[in-house]
Amino acid sequence: MRKSKRKERKRREEYNKAVKHKMESAADLADKYARVYGYSEQTEKARRKRNNKVVTRKLLYSVAVIALQTVALITVAVLVFLPFRNSFKDVLQNYFSPKKPEFSSRVVDNKFLGSENKGEEIDFNDVEQPETNECYAKLSSANFNGNIYFGETQEALLEGFCQDSDSSLPGFNKPILIYGYKGTILADIDKAETGEKISITTEYAVYEYKIVQTGSFKKSEEPPCDVDAKKELLIIYTDYNFDEKEKDYTENYYVIAEKVSGPENAY
Repeated sequence: MRKSKRKERKRREEYNKAVKHKMESAADLADKYARVYGYSEQTEKARRKRNNKVVTRKLLYSVAVIALQTVALITVAVLVFLPFRNSFKDVLQNYFSPKKPEFSSRVVDNKFLGSENKGEEIDFNDVEQPETNECYAKLSSANFNGNIYFGETQEALLEGFCQDSDSSLPGFNKPILIYGYKGTILADIDKAETGEKISITTEYAVYEYKIVQTGSFKKSEEPPCDVDAKKELLIIYTDYNFDEKEKDYTENYYVIAEKVSGPENAY
């Protein structure tokens, strides 16, 4: 009985020695691997830290490149848009305005030299009716100047004054109705005063008008002028008093001038 116990104890001791030897061998092998390949827990932590730094640098570089590309695109867009900023502004103002001019053909500027005829009479049978969008006259005054285009169209409004095609031409002893944008050609219309002169030069004659009335009226009201009068009146008007809340003009500003000189119809 004692012999068997001693044998069992001896076998257990030998088994424990073998396990201990295997564990020591595994530890020795790990140390040897670390010495040969430079691997250890500390080196693994350092490697991960280096990798994290590399990833961070790449991410920052990508963000910087995207930011520079965005700034470049914005700069190019501004440079391209800059020359057309006034036209774009006019288009926006016209969009929010209750006036919706018709779209027609392209603007035609015939580059007329103008007439110097300030005489008493002229044969209006020789005066041709302008085509839509045709520049047929030039308007000059102390506060606003520009070409007059026949017909109220979007294209012509971006170029200068537009004459209502239902109104008369200068010299025919009937009202002349002219419209323009407040944001551009008629920006200083509210500075016009009674007594100031306005001249219109056409291909057939030169006409002068004297301002007799200025003011504004709400769009819901009737205009304070007779567009069907039996005498020659120059009526210039524009949208006025832009309401930022409503995104619309609430009034019209107008200038009325009476003809003081220029040829009459000989027949």
